[in-house]
Amino acid sequence: MKTLTKKYIILLFLAMGCAYDPASPLDDGNELPTSADFTRFFVMGDKFASGFMDGTLYNGGQKYSYPSLLAQVLDSVNGEPTFQQALVSSERGMNAELSNEGKFYLEYPSSNYIYTYRNTEAAGSYSQASVSLQSLRDFSFPGLTVFNVDDASALNGNTYYERVFTQNESPLAQLTANDPGVVLVSFGMDVLYRYALAGASGSENEALADLGETDLLLPADFEQSLSTIITSILDNTEADVVLTNLYDPLLSPFFTTINTSLETEIYPSSYVSDLIGYYADFNTNVFTYNQIENDLPREQRRTTIDYDIENWPLVSPEFRARVIRDEYTPVVYLNDGTEIPNIRRLNEDEYVLYHVVKDISPGSDFSSRIPMTDEMVLVEQEIEIIDQRREAFNQIIETIAAGSDRIMVADIASVVEQVANEEYNLEGVGYSAKFDRYGIFSADGYSFNPRGNALIARTITRQINEYYGSSIPLINPNVYRGTSFIYN
Repeated sequence: MKTLTKKYIILLFLAMGCAYDPASPLDDGNELPTSADFTRFFVMGDKFASGFMDGTLYNGGQKYSYPSLLAQVLDSVNGEPTFQQALVSSERGMNAELSNEGKFYLEYPSSNYIYTYRNTEAAGSYSQASVSLQSLRDFSFPGLTVFNVDDASALNGNTYYERVFTQNESPLAQLTANDPGVVLVSFGMDVLYRYALAGASGSENEALADLGETDLLLPADFEQSLSTIITSILDNTEADVVLTNLYDPLLSPFFTTINTSLETEIYPSSYVSDLIGYYADFNTNVFTYNQIENDLPREQRRTTIDYDIENWPLVSPEFRARVIRDEYTPVVYLNDGTEIPNIRRLNEDEYVLYHVVKDISPGSDFSSRIPMTDEMVLVEQEIEIIDQRREAFNQIIETIAAGSDRIMVADIASVVEQVANEEYNLEGVGYSAKFDRYGIFSADGYSFNPRGNALIARTITRQINEYYGSSIPLINPNVYRGTSFIYN
């Protein structure tokens, strides 16, 4: 009888419903780099490096953070567990979006509904961390950003900081004091997401001293802050640095799931027929403004809000588009003083944010008679701002890395893009950036689930092997939990 390989044993276990330890390496690699001390592996990062998952930080999420999964593989080669986290001892956490709520879970309100709801569990609580600062290796938590890691005063009042640190202790200073051998540094996703998740309602031009909760960090401030972190590590320790680049946050299902047009599965033809009459006066006024009173060239004309009922439901998205109140579209007036409000159709390449999902229902006037507002959507101008800022941040990361042979850049942006384009396949399993069974994002719609974190850990490990000429085992994301749903 032929001997079954490890891969087929694992698949057999999964088919039988047997438990399998996903922390175990799935290949035969067993060699750490020799030019850097990966037995003293540390991480410093924002909430997306901490295991933040399902809208909060909870014990089950932390254990499956991509730095933790990578550290488990390193420890398996080294022969002893060394990666210490300040686990929060709660399986529900405290939701970052909704006060007094716990983590999100995905639930379909009915079997034929096209969108899943993000519902919440009851809020948990956090106790004081039991790990000592001197043994701590995971310096990542919600609220830690690229610009406050060396500013303890800015972290006072942060629940996650205060359960680990005493007042006026800098996370960056403590990390360097703990004598790391390699530091995974992962910052920037939080500053992109905080702006995007608020519908770009914050400012993209605020200086660091005046930066608000939904504002977008300037490239110069990102560069100065990240340079401070890297310089401190290189000057005060002998550690190498692994920097992660930034993936496109708008590839996550929080932005890509909801249609930019009214759903034919939800809205009946009779409802859409009424909208034609509702916007008749508006469309007449727009035509008068564009072509009678001003004779504007096509690119300067205001757009009408048109609906096609004759071919329903086989109607192009343009003729059943949702309506928004657009801050980039001016209010204008006809010669007789009639106001034309700053409303328009949403374009197919713009985004509706997922937190509005429960407003979408048969008979609801949301996004049709009642236009969506700025914090509910991302329009073309705002998408361009986010894209350009991410490109600027990634260029800064590359430039900083080029300044020292002790720094490598792990490209996680490319693998997330592959997943979003449905181009990533591992052992016959395709991955997805959607809310589906193959998804890599958690129930909040923007942070990674265990499978997504395992994919990132695998990607970083592979690139470490390429850079250092090592053979650290690669974990198999296929055996980690992906996206799950509850059906009513």
